[in-house]
Amino acid sequence: MVKSSFMKVLEQELSLLSILEREQILEEYYALFDIKEETGLSENEIILELGDPKEIAQQFLDELNIEKPSINQEQYTYGYKGTSKKNTPFFIGAIIFDVLIGFWIIFTILMFGFAFAMLAIGLFIAAIGVLIAVLSSAAIIGLGEIFILLGLSILFAIFSFWIFKISIKIIVRHINWLRGLI
Repeated sequence: MVKSSFMKVLEQELSLLSILEREQILEEYYALFDIKEETGLSENEIILELGDPKEIAQQFLDELNIEKPSINQEQYTYGYKGTSKKNTPFFIGAIIFDVLIGFWIIFTILMFGFAFAMLAIGLFIAAIGVLIAVLSSAAIIGLGEIFILLGLSILFAIFSFWIFKISIKIIVRHINWLRGLI
């Protein structure tokens, strides 16, 4: 444990105190760290000498006759730690969002497949057009339209690829966010 994590735990454990009381205690311990560091002690040695920050905080709470509230089993619902029934609309919204993400995934996969089908059809038509143009000089007139179709299908394929890529990033971030809730 380092000084910053020690002080963070101490501050969290003193959260039941008023801001003024908590800041006074934290200032005392910051000063204590500074004094002991000037004597040549390392952060680890100072922390070993001071002890567990949870026990220190509990001593202050005991002095002021403040008890930590016990965690009620009713606060644990839906399998999510620390959530309560008042968060139900939030979780319903998250579920609806997940369903919409599912539809978006299906849409982007279909769009991606359609784009590459268009590209394949465009390449096939272009190949036939070039073959006909080679065999007959009269077919050169329609060759421009074939290459325009091919170009549009390539642009659509690129566009759908970027939509698909952005969708995957959004989905990954959403899944990581949901993992943080559990």
